[in-house]
Amino acid sequence: VESRGIPAGGVGFNSLYRCGYSFVSPPCQPGAARFFGLRGSVRQNLASRSAMRTPKRSSRGLTLVEVVFASLLFAVVGSAILGFLGATAQGGQARRRISDPALESVLALRRFRTAAPEFRTTLAADNTQALLWLHDLVPSRSVHTSELGVLRFDEEERVLLLEFPSSAELAGDRSLEREFRANRPDDMLDAMDALRDDEMLVRVIVAEGIDEVLFMEEASNPAAMRLEFVVEGQTTELLLAPQRPQEPLR
Repeated sequence: VESRGIPAGGVGFNSLYRCGYSFVSPPCQPGAARFFGLRGSVRQNLASRSAMRTPKRSSRGLTLVEVVFASLLFAVVGSAILGFLGATAQGGQARRRISDPALESVLALRRFRTAAPEFRTTLAADNTQALLWLHDLVPSRSVHTSELGVLRFDEEERVLLLEFPSSAELAGDRSLEREFRANRPDDMLDAMDALRDDEMLVRVIVAEGIDEVLFMEEASNPAAMRLEFVVEGQTTELLLAPQRPQEPLR
């Protein structure tokens, strides 16, 4: 006790209790105050560290900002879905308008003239296809392989196709270039079938979304050809006539 600055038998328990835990009064000795003050501060530090180590469970709910952000996110996603469904519906309506037979026949005529601007004459035609002399690329007024064209209907794809030999393929193999007699359309069709099997033909879609096409010869104009379109039960006709008709000499 004397080593802490407290006289032997000089301070009672009550005075020490008041100095260490409640207050420091003038009768209290300085050594006792420092001793009990140190004990109190150590206990407070231990208590605070224990409280820091104990995790507190968070029972916090969603804030107003989070609720507003989630609502905006749902609104954006919903708008995107509605826009996609609307565009799909409009596309279906536009496709039904394009499938009108009269409009499809006009578009087919424009596409054909764009693909074969120098169309000369119809060499042969049946119910499924037509053999055409597209141009006189080799200036001889006779029909060659590079000058042929076939207009046919593909039932699987429901499209009207114009097929003609690829110039690149013919340039790579000059033996494919042949001269035909005008009165032998079967030989020309066989040559076109062989090129189709070897994938040497260029395909141009003339009309699409059609159910049936009938090829008919035009009695008043042997160089022309008449087509009958059937789209969703409606029928229309299309006349393909060359602007500068020309018959092969042989």
